[in-house]
Amino acid sequence: MLSSDKNVDALAHLLDVIAHYLGLRVEYTKLTIIAKSVKLISAAILAFVMLLLTAGILLCLSVGAAYWIATTFGIIQASLTLAGIYLIAMIIVYLGRKVFFERPIVRFLTKLLLEKN
Repeated sequence: MLSSDKNVDALAHLLDVIAHYLGLRVEYTKLTIIAKSVKLISAAILAFVMLLLTAGILLCLSVGAAYWIATTFGIIQASLTLAGIYLIAMIIVYLGRKVFFERPIVRFLTKLLLEKN
């Protein structure tokens, strides 16, 4: 049966179709990886820019708060008070790092990498 020209042509056509399908799947996978990489990189850049802007805002607010507190206690006590407040905030952020950072990042990456298009 396989020796007839019709069967050989059908088998060759089937192999061509399968090869074309596999090539399309490879291209689709490449495009999916590129799209998800772009989303991930843009999210990282946005987070970095927001971090820089927040640091600038926090610096300006700290200087203003230090001068405001200094009118009552003096500049040294005002600086120490702000340092204590930042130390307490740092401890709170460290203790809550899983809730504040790890879980949202895992959710974001899971949603990004496992989403179906």
